[in-house]
Amino acid sequence: GTVWVLAVQAGHFLKGDVTYQPNRVHEIKAGIEAIQYNLRLFEAQLPWDERPFLDFWETQPRRFAAYIKDKVEFQGFFMDAGIRLDYIDPNFTYYFLIHNPDTVVQYIPGQSKPERAKPSYQLSPRLSFSFPISENQVFRFNFGYFFQEPPLTYYYEATGLDPGVVLQRGNRLVGNPALSPQKTVQFEAGVATALTPDLGLDIAAFYKDIYGWVGTRIVRAIPLPFFMYFNSDFGNVKGLEITLKKRGRPLQFHLAYTLQWAEGTASDPYITYQVLVGYNPGGIGAYLRNPETGELLPAPHLIYPLNYDRRHSISLALTYTTPSSFLRPLLNDLDITFVNVGRSGEPYTPLDERGNPIGEPNSARNPWSWNTDMKLSKNFQIGNLRIGVIAEVLGLFEYVRFNYQNLERQLANIRRESFGDAVYVIGDPNYDPRQDVNGDGVLTGDERYEAYVRAWMDYNNYPGYTGSLRTFRLGVAVSF
Repeated sequence: GTVWVLAVQAGHFLKGDVTYQPNRVHEIKAGIEAIQYNLRLFEAQLPWDERPFLDFWETQPRRFAAYIKDKVEFQGFFMDAGIRLDYIDPNFTYYFLIHNPDTVVQYIPGQSKPERAKPSYQLSPRLSFSFPISENQVFRFNFGYFFQEPPLTYYYEATGLDPGVVLQRGNRLVGNPALSPQKTVQFEAGVATALTPDLGLDIAAFYKDIYGWVGTRIVRAIPLPFFMYFNSDFGNVKGLEITLKKRGRPLQFHLAYTLQWAEGTASDPYITYQVLVGYNPGGIGAYLRNPETGELLPAPHLIYPLNYDRRHSISLALTYTTPSSFLRPLLNDLDITFVNVGRSGEPYTPLDERGNPIGEPNSARNPWSWNTDMKLSKNFQIGNLRIGVIAEVLGLFEYVRFNYQNLERQLANIRRESFGDAVYVIGDPNYDPRQDVNGDGVLTGDERYEAYVRAWMDYNNYPGYTGSLRTFRLGVAVSF
């Protein structure tokens, strides 16, 4: 028979879906979504400065999406095939509508005219299918294009300022309404095998290219250059995942191992901006400059392991259920679960005492980390009530060790003599009570050095380097 299902949502957005099933083999589904945002921002950074960072804008960008797909099921063969349209209109006019960071910009008051940013769109095909290749094995394949718009602030940051103001401050970061959305092309293929009735093995390989990553680049403007967002970076992720599952009682487990490479031209969209304004002169920043002239190299600079690249990841979830006759009624049918996760360390660039790189970018690795959580769950039946009790210990066993090599070398480069021997007292412009370690109203060079080291340690030794605290949680669920 024919089945029609229609769903429509409206409000700040409009969304509609329709499903048509002409027969038992095909199910066709289509839908649309339209959104109009109302954005307004006012921001003031460094308000005490002679030239503070001010930002204000108001706009109404529009977003539209539509899709159609066919779901096919026939004698063990399953397939989803479809296509999706994504469209975004920044709905903005701007004096600096720049597509190429190498463009030389000169703003002439009264003569320069603003331009309207053009909408962006993408057609994204999607295909997935699976079919049996033997009595105990199933093959699956997934392919798709994916559309991801940048955070909307990347379009509009500092766009409410007079262009002449932007060009008077060289370290200004400016939004770009000409940005295109990020495009991801992704493949995955895998084979699932039933080894026994309750034991299964799954092996899958995946590959993903990410185009149009947003990064920051310098725009050579007159009289002063500034920074802007561009689709200037690239990323790639590939790997292999092996999963072994056992179902049933009293013992079940889920064991997974992932081998992965994550590489690209930038781990952070702000890396180039940070390098030039002095926030990150060493490490990866050293590889973004021409070693002879000191100027930034054109994008893309180089491909290296991204900061969050972890080569190996192992997880094991193990659950044991006590027998129904074991110490009734408290400890029978009790689920005891241990979740163990181990991961190889994230990469970093080795540095010398002066903060200069002494190896390839992100060529060194932090040590492995391990964590074990425990969970106890038990259901009780009291009359018509079913009561579930859950107790968890997060971080039961944990091993997280950060490699402090780079931090120790940088700390060794902080010299006492750099802070001089001048003495300041309360009322002097250079006196800062936060640096007055003993609080006697006199600020010495030794105290400035000690306060700087303390602040440096606070900034760099955040809790993420040593893991989280052990946490206990208790929960009760009641159903009837």
